Amino acid sequence: MTVGDDQLRSPSWLAQRLGKSAKTLETWRRQGTGPAFVRVGRDIRYRESDVERWLTAQTVGKAVDRG
Repeated sequence: MTVGDDQLRSPSWLAQRLGKSAKTLETWRRQGTGPAFVRVGRDIRYRESDVERWLTAQTVGKAVDRG
């Protein structure tokens, strides 16, 4: 399923990508701390762009240029 150019992904896809459980994602949704999600009827989906944005926001510290 896509929205514009964005893939809508399942919670199981995101759980596998992050190495987290589906239960952890459910907790994050309830607490409002995880990536934005879309509710399609009873189904939960994640836009890839929202996941990337959320991951970027989780960056701690600053990168060191070793060039």
